[in-house]
Amino acid sequence: MKENNEATSSSLSVTIFIAITLSLAVIVWGYYTGLFFGSEKIVPSVSMMREGDYILIINVQNGSLPQTSVSAKIINKDSGKAEGNASINDGGDGEINVGDYITLTGLTAGTYTISILYRGRVIGNCQYTIY
Repeated sequence: MKENNEATSSSLSVTIFIAITLSLAVIVWGYYTGLFFGSEKIVPSVSMMREGDYILIINVQNGSLPQTSVSAKIINKDSGKAEGNASINDGGDGEINVGDYITLTGLTAGTYTISILYRGRVIGNCQYTIY
C-alpha cells in the first residue's frame, strides 16, 4: 500500500488563507460600520430659536458639529418647497456652537421651517414667521 504524506496542495492552502483573510476583513468592516452588530452611533442635535431677524443656536448636544458637515434649509410651510437662503455664522471657529446663528435672506411673508442638517440628516428645526 502506498501512503500519501502530503496534506493539501499549495494552491488550496493559499485559497483558504485568502478566504479567511477576506472574511475577517468583512467582519471588522461590519463591526465598525454597525452593519452586523447594530449601530448605536450618537447623532448630534441642535435647539434653535428666533432672535430678531435670525435664528440663534441655543443648544448643541451629543458631539461637535464641524461647519463643513452642516447646512441649513428653509422650507415654506404652505407650499412645502425650499425657499430663500440660509447661511450659518460659526463665529470663525469652524464648528457650530451655542451662540452661533443662521442668517435668512430672500424670504417673503409666510411661515417657514428652518432645519439644520448634519451629513444630510435633520438634527434640529425652528419655526420662523414673517408678517
